[in-house]
Amino acid sequence: MFAPLVATVLWMGIYPSSFFAVMEPSVGALIKQYDTVRAAAIQDGTLSPTVHSPCSPGTWSRAAMNYMLALPEIFLAVAASPCSCSASSCAGDATNRIAWLSVLALIVTSVLLLWSPSAATQTAFQSLYVVDQFAVFLKVSC
Repeated sequence: MFAPLVATVLWMGIYPSSFFAVMEPSVGALIKQYDTVRAAAIQDGTLSPTVHSPCSPGTWSRAAMNYMLALPEIFLAVAASPCSCSASSCAGDATNRIAWLSVLALIVTSVLLLWSPSAATQTAFQSLYVVDQFAVFLKVSC
């Protein structure tokens, strides 16, 4: 059942050019379009020639790495890891305590989500992480 998947993974690892060749024309066109738009923006003065890509080394600032926006997710990951590890090794009454600790972790995460109800859309990690009211609503409702 997994044989085709394993064969494809091995093929991609050994002969990646067979997969990259299919993508090369569209990626080349995208890069050409980006370079054209960037050159035009530099020429009309809307972009500084020293501006780098958001993912370039050295462009991450402390303001862009706002961990407070991701605090609910960070807390949930930190709280869920020990709960899930200890749940697999416990039996009987201990599993009941672990279940209630998991519920408590979800409640604390919900409080952290609702703690900063800013109406404005906020971003972190070079705009890769977006927090708005709809995202908070989905996180709390799920």
